[in-house]
Amino acid sequence: MRVAVLALGSRGDTQPGAALARELAGRGHEATLVASGRYAALAGPEVSFAPLGVDPTALLESEEGQAWLGSGPMGFVRGLRTVVEPLAAKLVAEVDTACAGADLVLAPSLGAFGRHLRERYGIPYLILQFQPSEPTGEFPNPLVPLASLGRLGNRASYAVVERLAWMVLGRMVNRLRAGVLGLGPMRGSPYAADRRDRVPVLCGVSPLVVPRPRDWPGYVHLTGYWRLPATGGLGGLEEFLATGPPPVFVGFGSMVPAEPDRVADEVVAGLRSAGLRGVVQGLPVAACDDVMPVGEVAHDVVFPRMAAVVH
Repeated sequence: MRVAVLALGSRGDTQPGAALARELAGRGHEATLVASGRYAALAGPEVSFAPLGVDPTALLESEEGQAWLGSGPMGFVRGLRTVVEPLAAKLVAEVDTACAGADLVLAPSLGAFGRHLRERYGIPYLILQFQPSEPTGEFPNPLVPLASLGRLGNRASYAVVERLAWMVLGRMVNRLRAGVLGLGPMRGSPYAADRRDRVPVLCGVSPLVVPRPRDWPGYVHLTGYWRLPATGGLGGLEEFLATGPPPVFVGFGSMVPAEPDRVADEVVAGLRSAGLRGVVQGLPVAACDDVMPVGEVAHDVVFPRMAAVVH
């Protein structure tokens, strides 16, 4: 079976997709990872790679992207059309080309790519989740910063978050459907439509971390994490680790803060006030006796050597 795995974001979105694609290839399928070109090495030799010219991480790191992220709620919504939509049109076209010959598409729910491709080509799709995002009465939507709203409130929180997301993205998605894919508008939320159609969901979370909710339907599968084999060494970190007690890892991933210099100063000051050494990823800190800056590192190799991890 020819399976296209869409990984449409930063490394945190792409690496689990790459692990899933490799597992599919190992089971005899023709797997293709569709992701930003900067992550080609994650595919490995057994997986085909379809590079996307749109790089979300580069956008967030750019001056334009930083201004957009710091523009407030209304500015953020306006920026979806002025900053994101021109790039999204290219992204949609590239994804469409990469998936046109697939027998199955595995896609995240954001953007409803699986639904678009099914309408275009009749390709079945599965939804990929990196957080437990199916409605349940046992806990609220992961984007809600509360432990519980009660069973009814917990379940309602998923509908609220999804409706807000569709209010922000729906018009842009429908313009892209018409302008790039030649499809008619979606009249309602794709999230609700996926549930009505009982589209299978693969939730890449360990049941040891989040036990499977008792009210999840059978088409939602809690699979465990999708991980690549731990590879690579510690590089320049080895010497730093040898000079003192285990440090604290502070990582910001690809989400560059709006004021990186100020945040970097606060992180370093916090570490020193606690009497801790630190490994800092994603911030402009200077290397010194008690702080080591790093770029992208293999978490499976680095984290066991840390005293704690902050993300």
